[in-house]
Amino acid sequence: MSTTPFASYDAFADWYDNWLGDGISLGDDPFALPLLELIGPVTGLRVCDLACGQGRMTRHLADQGATVVGIDASRRMLEIAGTYPTPASVTYRCDDAHALGSCAEAEFDGVLCNMALMDIADLDAAFTSAARVLRPGGWFGFSAFHPCFNTPLSDQVLDEAGRTHRTVTGYYTEGYWKSDLRNGPPGKIGAYHRTLATFLNGLTRAGFDLAKVLEIPAPTPSPPEVPFVIAVVATRR
Repeated sequence: MSTTPFASYDAFADWYDNWLGDGISLGDDPFALPLLELIGPVTGLRVCDLACGQGRMTRHLADQGATVVGIDASRRMLEIAGTYPTPASVTYRCDDAHALGSCAEAEFDGVLCNMALMDIADLDAAFTSAARVLRPGGWFGFSAFHPCFNTPLSDQVLDEAGRTHRTVTGYYTEGYWKSDLRNGPPGKIGAYHRTLATFLNGLTRAGFDLAKVLEIPAPTPSPPEVPFVIAVVATRR
């Protein structure tokens, strides 16, 4: 996670844990579950949960048979993670996604980053670090706000027929943004917007080959025919 402009996620850690609600199970999470389906079985794999927050996904991966290292830049987030029942196959590390200095080369079979790339200032550095800690052929799976439909100035409007439409502008303006009109982390903490080309070209530069892409709608009342989140799996060359 970035140290600027957010300074530290420690100040938001307790709020985030409360915002998630059930910090133990994924429940029917509309974004995490499709990403997990996209990456496939993890039994027997060594997986890095990058920007793991309070460890909800980390613990789920371990319950599915993986040995998991949850990594986050916020010490307070990791303190909260430690308060939950945790499988013996889970280890937490405080580290920066830009460098992953605590991780050895080719340490992992897979790296997962669930709805957190928007929090990382230098996307190229994060992609490069993810590639470095993966074995050749290992997978990198992530989900993020769909960059085409979730720009800083995107919104939803209701027409006279009662249909919900999503409006988008400012797509090409990349960088940090924060809006008091948004619920969840974008309103509380902010996020980084990038174009789809920035995501895909960054993966290629870091040494990844695109394997799978899934476009995920938001729960109602968002228009179901408009993707809200994008999930990607890429493999290290």
